[in-house]
Amino acid sequence: MPRGLPRGFFTRFTPFQYGQLGWGWTTHKVKLANGFVSRFRCRFDPQGTGGADGLSFSVQNDGNDPATGEYGRGLGVSLNTFDNGFPEPSDNFVSVGTSSNYLAVVDLYSKGIHLKDAQVHDVIISHDGTKMNVVIDGIAVITDLVAPLASTLDANGYGWAGFGARTGAFLETQDVLSWQLYLSNPGSIPYALDPLPDSTLLGANMTVTYLYPDVSTQFASPAITPQAQPDRR
Repeated sequence: MPRGLPRGFFTRFTPFQYGQLGWGWTTHKVKLANGFVSRFRCRFDPQGTGGADGLSFSVQNDGNDPATGEYGRGLGVSLNTFDNGFPEPSDNFVSVGTSSNYLAVVDLYSKGIHLKDAQVHDVIISHDGTKMNVVIDGIAVITDLVAPLASTLDANGYGWAGFGARTGAFLETQDVLSWQLYLSNPGSIPYALDPLPDSTLLGANMTVTYLYPDVSTQFASPAITPQAQPDRR
């Protein structure tokens, strides 16, 4: 097991309340320009309501303090659980883009994936420095999407990585149960490193860094105190 939150614990980015924001970023910049794989397990539970709004994984160069917000101005993959109208296709879709531009939008109903079913979903986001792939629950939903990183990182290819989530007029709990971040240049990462036995399955010379619980110290929200909560499901 990579170092991180103990088995059976998770981080809740939004409670079951209206108008909530939550986010967490790595405490230091990491080298992302040459590629990365972000793998996490997440859960959306609307508890019988309509549910909203979703969870995003992003890389950015804005910072890791509360002013950065839940997205930053970098490149992100958003797991959306609310339909705001065109170009959003439904209340169950994945998108890739920046704060001002969609690069891809995919309706997950067409893939047989239902995000807000209160079940745990396994997400793998891989980027080779030029193209991005997204796999959810073993199903490829975005393949070989050209998604440049240069404008979202600093001049040396470093940036922060992390998550953001929100609720609005509809609500749901949004949890991350585990996170593994593999980087293609482990020698340049300012973290203690633990090799993963299955790291070769995700890419040559990739190594996992531990970001929880460090990232939880950067968690910020107007109404949320960061904490590890027992997973009783």
